[in-house]
Amino acid sequence: MLKPMIHIVLFRNDLRLDHQPALQAALDARETHDQIVLLFHLNPSQFAPKTARHDYFFKTLNWFQTECQQIAPLHFIAGELSAAFTSLLATLGTNVTFYFNRQLSGERLRRDQQLIALLEDKQIPYQQFLDGHLHGVAEVKKADGSSYRVFTPYYRQWLALEKPSWHRIRCEQSCSPQYEGACFDEGRRVFAGLLTQLRAQQWDETIGVTAARQQLEQFIAGPLATYDYDRDFPARAGTSRMSPYLKYGVLSIVEVYRRVVTSEQRGQATYIKELAWRDFYQMIACENPTIQTEALTPQYRALEWEVNPAGFNAWCKGETGYPLVDAAMKQLNATGWMHNRLRMVVSSFLVKDLGIDWREGERYFAEKLIDYDRASNAGGWQWAASTGVDAVPYFRVFNPTVQSKRFDPDGAFIRRWLPELVLAKSKEIHEPQKYGLTYLAPIVDHQTARLAAIERFKRIKNKTDG
Repeated sequence: MLKPMIHIVLFRNDLRLDHQPALQAALDARETHDQIVLLFHLNPSQFAPKTARHDYFFKTLNWFQTECQQIAPLHFIAGELSAAFTSLLATLGTNVTFYFNRQLSGERLRRDQQLIALLEDKQIPYQQFLDGHLHGVAEVKKADGSSYRVFTPYYRQWLALEKPSWHRIRCEQSCSPQYEGACFDEGRRVFAGLLTQLRAQQWDETIGVTAARQQLEQFIAGPLATYDYDRDFPARAGTSRMSPYLKYGVLSIVEVYRRVVTSEQRGQATYIKELAWRDFYQMIACENPTIQTEALTPQYRALEWEVNPAGFNAWCKGETGYPLVDAAMKQLNATGWMHNRLRMVVSSFLVKDLGIDWREGERYFAEKLIDYDRASNAGGWQWAASTGVDAVPYFRVFNPTVQSKRFDPDGAFIRRWLPELVLAKSKEIHEPQKYGLTYLAPIVDHQTARLAAIERFKRIKNKTDG
């Protein structure tokens, strides 16, 4: 009699049981006596530093461990990848098949490559699947097979492609037993230790798929109708707040897309375009592995940035003297999230007003954001810095005061995060110093900084063009 096959489903940033391609494939492949093992590898690089993103992820993972009890226990292994998976195979044997959703770029891709090399060396079969994006990198190409560098033509082709359908996964309870072994004992010990270090956060009640679907339905029932306009105003509940759930795969992007498409709300086209931006930046990141560290426009790799620790520290703390910038940074530091309009404002301020290297800001956001996405974050920073693909022109410099008056006209968002300005009148709150209110002096004069930023780029262009 043949020994039953063990189908190992490896979870990473795809923490859900619905529309989970790797899990579905394992269930489809299972014969009567086969076992399904749900697995998570605790990599040492995930343990530090202790940030809001760290807390959010492990609280989500703890929720998912409970969610998995519907069908099977979630097993943990821990430690350096090669040693952890070698120990796993020593425990389960080699009559196994691995199923996992493909990681596309950065350190996650390197870990996938390491795992695949190990499995192939041991002749262990595995299957990979696209997840987290509506279209893979190779699906949206120019006629000559090259990749797009401009979003608009990319989007036209992306929009014309057929999108995946969404479906629930049906499976009976107890697909497999709780396996025992030294590798699983160590995994449970490490995970339990991590949970004891997590701090209480204001978003604790928003963890998990129930909260995610409630948020999605609330968005579709209300803000989606006015999304075209309201999404730019940080004081309004005008955005979907789906980014943390998509980041960790609590909801499938296919489910979000399908619900929005079938809603027939006025703002659906604009929202779907934002989903396309995620795919676009992922494509750019896949084809430019140094997106976090090197300007995508070669001409601007020699830009000379200011060394300004005091300015950077003031920016990080929200103490620049520009109320909207300060309120936005305080929101980020307190919640691990920032409104998208404000991400553009504060990134432009750091790079163009303070002249600080965009990579400094990219790293700070990577540390603080609970919805941190490597491709979108680096792509967004390079957009603001005018060094990326399809980026804002170098001579376009956001005026933080104008942005404040335009997108927080009554000062409601500023008052929420800057209690020292809570009594300021609407016309005063954007420039409190001008009206004699007690507030920090601006750390830089915007008009002077704007001219300096433009000159910085002109010097490089003159060198490279001439």
